[in-house]
Parts: sequence; structure tokens; C-alpha cells
Amino acid sequence: MEPARPTVLCDHLAEARGSFAAFGGQERREYHGRERGESISARLSRRVHIGHTVGDDWTIETGLRRMMALETGEETDVAEHPNLLLMRRALDAFRSGDVPTLAQVFARDVVWRVPGRSALAKDYKGQDEVFGFFGRLMELTNGTFRVESLDMFANDRGGVFVDRLSAARDGKTLDVRLLLHVSIRNGQIAEGVDCFHPEHTWDEFWS
Repeated sequence: MEPARPTVLCDHLAEARGSFAAFGGQERREYHGRERGESISARLSRRVHIGHTVGDDWTIETGLRRMMALETGEETDVAEHPNLLLMRRALDAFRSGDVPTLAQVFARDVVWRVPGRSALAKDYKGQDEVFGFFGRLMELTNGTFRVESLDMFANDRGGVFVDRLSAARDGKTLDVRLLLHVSIRNGQIAEGVDCFHPEHTWDEFWS
């Protein structure tokens, strides 16, 4: 199958943003039976699977435990997908400038795709280029570049970051949303595809 073009992927992720549930990939209407007064057993009879990951790697046990949490308002200790933990580790390392950890969580031949028309737009290949791009974000904004994590989803193939980006430079301010799709192989991030909204605001900030 031919890989999705970044622009198509951006559209797909933007659409998926509304359908990815807070605890999984089912549409919200599938597990909001509580609002309709349905019992847990009734919802289980519809085989609703909700958890901390996105994709087909659900279990009845995970779904039941999350439903109990929704029904009672109590938190449960549901194991998180290992790729979700990897993504959190990568974000923490980016925020703190922890290059040794970044070198562990990113593949040596990682590819990072940045769309748009700004001077930063290109496909960065390999750790040196990708980490150099990360460094330029900080350098060009005098360290004001910030990533606020809004949501994060993962499955066996990779995951999606939903972030708010902010920064300041040359009297201008940046405030955009980022949908970042990452492919994960052998426990490392192998590819990242940035999708900014609105993209023209991102481009204008770096002009």
C-alpha cells in the first residue's frame, strides 16, 4: 500500500481527533451509554472496548475495568501501552533537552517531516538533522518554545500526539495546535509527521 501523503494524513488526523475517545479509538457515542442510563452489562453486551490505547489491541478485561471506572468515577490501574510510555519519555526528553535519552528513543535513521513553506519545512533525516531541528526551535525563540500536551494515543504501530505549541520571537507570538503522528519500530520512534493548525500561522511565525 502506498504511504499516505502528509497533507492527507493531516486531514485524517484532524478528522480522527473528534472520534478518538479519551480512553481509546471507539467513537464517543459508543461508550457514552452511561448518559443514556445503560448498565455496564448492557454496554458490555455491545462489546464496547475502551482503554488507554488506539487500535485493535483491546481486551474484554481492559474494557470492563475502564467501564467500571466510568460508572463509579473511580480510577483503576489499567496497564498502559508500551508505545504510550515511550512517547511520554520522548516528550519529557525534548522538554528537558535530554539528548542522551532522545538518542535512545529515536531510531538512528529517524525521519521527521515538517510541512509548510517556512525555512524550517523539510524532511529531516537521521538523528543529527532531527535533533538539530529541535535545537533550532529553541535557538530561534530564545528558549521560549513550549509544548503543552493535550492528548496522546498509541497502538502497536505508533501513536499520535495532540499538543499546543507556543513561542515568541521578534515581537511575534505563536499559538497553534500540533497533531504529530509517529511510527514506532523495535521500541524506537522511526518517523514523525507534523501537522500544524493553522499551518499558515506556523509559517508566518518563522518568516
